[in-house]
Amino acid sequence: MKRVSHLIWTFSLSLWLFHFLFHFHLIELLVFSLTTSLFSSLPDIDIKIVKYFGKLNKKTFFIAFPIYFFVKNLFKHRTITHTIYFAGFFYFFYIIFSKFYYLSIFFLILSIAIIFHILEDSFTISGVQPLYPLKFKLIFFKFSTESKFHENILNLIGVIIGCMYFY
Repeated sequence: MKRVSHLIWTFSLSLWLFHFLFHFHLIELLVFSLTTSLFSSLPDIDIKIVKYFGKLNKKTFFIAFPIYFFVKNLFKHRTITHTIYFAGFFYFFYIIFSKFYYLSIFFLILSIAIIFHILEDSFTISGVQPLYPLKFKLIFFKFSTESKFHENILNLIGVIIGCMYFY
């Protein structure tokens, strides 16, 4: 999914989740949903990490090659950052910091953003492996990330889900 689609879908879904599961008031609901949607692309940091190490100049590349090799193999797209474990890591901190309201909410938001990202990426042809390195693949729909038509359909459905909350 594209970043815009993640923003729309995560905002829409988190409205419903925060309302029915956590019973937040409207202002908190909107702020937390917006924050969750802003963090919805966090699992795609794997792409940026590999690109950064790939752009090292020739002088530093020789020294940094072992690091680059490790990072490239560890952070393949839709592997470790697209797992339940990654979301669980942040959820663990939500539990640890439960006495500090806003800090715990921050970690809750991060874990929910990752879960929604995994769910949303399961709408694509590639799907996700939420239990990586296990080969179990989650694919709910087969939308193409390269198709403008599919992207527009996904965005429209996401907007409708969000608007239904306010109806």
